[in-house]
Amino acid sequence: MDGNPGDATVTKWNFGLLMPNVILRSPFDFGDIVIAAGADERLEAITQANPAAKALMEGFAHCLPSPFRPSVVIFRQPHQFKDLWSAMVDARNCVAVACACFGWIHSIGCLNKFFYRETDHFDFFPRWPNNDGKHLMYQGAAQNFMTSNLDGFRGFTHPYLSVNSFTHVECDSTLLKLLVKSWHRIHVSGDAARPDHQLMRALSVAYEACRVPQMMENPIYDHGKHCSFWVSALETLAAPDSRDGVRVHHVTNLIARRRLDAHELAYEAEGKDQNLNPDVLEQLYKKLYALRNEFLHGNPITEAFLIPPFLGSGIRLLDTAPLIFHAALEAYTWGLEGREEFNAWNGLEGALVRAHWSEENELKSRGEL
Repeated sequence: MDGNPGDATVTKWNFGLLMPNVILRSPFDFGDIVIAAGADERLEAITQANPAAKALMEGFAHCLPSPFRPSVVIFRQPHQFKDLWSAMVDARNCVAVACACFGWIHSIGCLNKFFYRETDHFDFFPRWPNNDGKHLMYQGAAQNFMTSNLDGFRGFTHPYLSVNSFTHVECDSTLLKLLVKSWHRIHVSGDAARPDHQLMRALSVAYEACRVPQMMENPIYDHGKHCSFWVSALETLAAPDSRDGVRVHHVTNLIARRRLDAHELAYEAEGKDQNLNPDVLEQLYKKLYALRNEFLHGNPITEAFLIPPFLGSGIRLLDTAPLIFHAALEAYTWGLEGREEFNAWNGLEGALVRAHWSEENELKSRGEL
């Protein structure tokens, strides 16, 4: 099919799918697939040989002025993938979810954020250059599209996102390496087991869960459906082999395998040294699960469901879901490798403390507010 992004073959490296809402400073390398920064020299070679690829790269306008070009998923030709599209999407999901969860860990409760917290930044733009370099293509469920008016192409980033050079694409590199191992077993070596496919499926649901919860609709709907996605992602990850269904204890048992450092859960409140309970992640999941059920069953949703009083000022229950999922990913991926220890430096415990004890309450306890 001429409209498939896999047909845009112009050099050893080929143009796959554009990601205009994210600015990379360095690539994420999966071997025959690379999520490349806009200034990557491989993209320079592609755009010089393919006018449609050049028009796509240079026809974007940002809501905020930016000197950076869009990022792109590129692939090597020939490649060894049975399903190139799935390989690109799964690679994107590994990076996007790892970055978004890490972003929430390091910025929960902060008004200003310097890490990506929403997966919308990693969305693909629904156009790609065809193999002759004369057309931009799109093939989807609703329409098929082809245009030769390359000079007239103008693309825009998501209007509700800030795409700028101040936000950093960072993730827990240890976790990402483990996600990539499963990706490699599925798409390269071909020796994947059910848990590998289960992991990729959970990441695809988490990608939807971690989108910006705003579509100009009822905020209860936006938050309710996103919490539902998070619960589904966690259930996908924790589902047993028996296919008898997944229960709350399956998820909480998985989360509990990510042991928290009790020393790092300490904080000062009302002039006293206190600690969060070591099972704080499991308790947060139960609250998330309860909210999901109330929402999907059509029951009334109160503010106390969306913003529980035990959380810090301005922090929603939805904001804690990426922390829970990150912990579940750690437990799951380390388990696949038969290892027990976890990355003690990703800041998860500190994020849980900030989520439960806001700066405002801390200042009040010290008599400074």
